[in-house]
Amino acid sequence: MSEPVIMALLVLGPLCWLLGGYRWKWVRKYVWAGIAGICVWLSSISLLTALGVALAVGVTSSLPYGDRTPGFLRPLVFASYGLPAVAIAPSVASAVLFPLVSGGLLIALFMASRRWNFITFKLWEGAAGFIQASTLVIACLIR
Repeated sequence: MSEPVIMALLVLGPLCWLLGGYRWKWVRKYVWAGIAGICVWLSSISLLTALGVALAVGVTSSLPYGDRTPGFLRPLVFASYGLPAVAIAPSVASAVLFPLVSGGLLIALFMASRRWNFITFKLWEGAAGFIQASTLVIACLIR
């Protein structure tokens, strides 16, 4: 994976999540999914796998995570953000670690945002995009 592709993922992931959380949900659901798929494909991953990653990013980015989502479902939604990376580096370890780490970090940040007002939901959305992008970068690098 080249540095420009890494930079594109790590910058555009949070940006798309922030824009999607602000007003334009389609940016997070479709534009980010397309960007992720293209970047994965540019990293010498097969076109079929890249399409699978784009689909998985689109689906997981469409799952509800706000105040109307029951508390018991949020950890599962947050863990799902690590699942697209499993398509790139399929193994038992990645199937456990990517969802566990992404879910754990986002649950902790979500709980912190409830406790301290300076951790805004915009910060959480940007972090969610960064974490999802990071899992894709790491998966490409370790495959």
